Amino acid sequence: MTELRWTRNSTFHDGARNFRARGPGVYDVPEEAVEEYLDHRSGAWERPEETSDEEQSSDFPNDGADVDEDELAELLDGTIGEVENALETGEYDDILDEVETLEEDGEGRKGVFSAIDERREE
Repeated sequence: MTELRWTRNSTFHDGARNFRARGPGVYDVPEEAVEEYLDHRSGAWERPEETSDEEQSSDFPNDGADVDEDELAELLDGTIGEVENALETGEYDDILDEVETLEEDGEGRKGVFSAIDERREE
């Protein structure tokens, strides 16, 4: 195992490896996944020595995307179809981890998780 730091206040889930990182911190990740995680489009994985305490202190670090939790809550109040349509626009691509975390904390609908996974695959 290799230690990597997940910098976001969200959950990272790798279903293929049955691995989850819940919130910021240092995690032992599967050796074969290290480069894949470091290349993840979120940019939220890094080697522990690359992060200062100051960088970790911000809420929802997201590569410059503005995360409005009220807007996301409103999005997730919609039907599964409405959420799917909104995600298809690509507007939420930079913050899919946050959307996923809020859905996990809320209703936890399989259809929403599937829509999020589909966006990640595109």
